[in-house]
Amino acid sequence: MSLMPHVFDVVSYRDGNWWTFEIPGLTSTASEGRRIVAMGQARKASDVAREAKGVAALWLDLPDADDVDVNVEFRQNSQIA
Repeated sequence: MSLMPHVFDVVSYRDGNWWTFEIPGLTSTASEGRRIVAMGQARKASDVAREAKGVAALWLDLPDADDVDVNVEFRQNSQIA
């Protein structure tokens, strides 16, 4: 693990049988100008942080998900600002 991990806020909400999450701090712009936000899913709320760390590590091309820390906020619906 690096000395200073990357830290991201994660917003998660129930989506059917899954917990969907978004990482608003990880975005890029599509060729047509739309904003792309890093997203993922987990079966259980207790798995959201681990899955989000994995998505962030992939997005940032980091060798280890332990180089990422996340702060998860659970919401009632998918209205993410």
